[in-house]
Amino acid sequence: MITNEESQDWQRDIGEAQQTHPNAFANGPFVKSLFRTAQQLSIVEQRLVSLAKAVRDSGDSLQKFVSIAERAVESSDKLGRRLFWLNVVLASATVVGAIATVIIAIR
Repeated sequence: MITNEESQDWQRDIGEAQQTHPNAFANGPFVKSLFRTAQQLSIVEQRLVSLAKAVRDSGDSLQKFVSIAERAVESSDKLGRRLFWLNVVLASATVVGAIATVIIAIR
């Protein structure tokens, strides 16, 4: 960001240039153009700083999201393994029940 000190330095340098080359500054648009450009550069700089901060913040958010997603995948895998073994137990119980039914029916 352009500080007041830098702005004053520019004004002093432009003032010296006006005294050295008065014809170049006779109508004043050159000086106004320089100050307008300096203001525009200051605005661009402020926007770039805010954009850099937003990118940095979004990077932190992305890391948090990745961390949460990894934990969700781990939990999902754990739940999947538990459901698999529950299905094995239920299938075994169904087979045992079917065998018991056949034995009872035969007697």
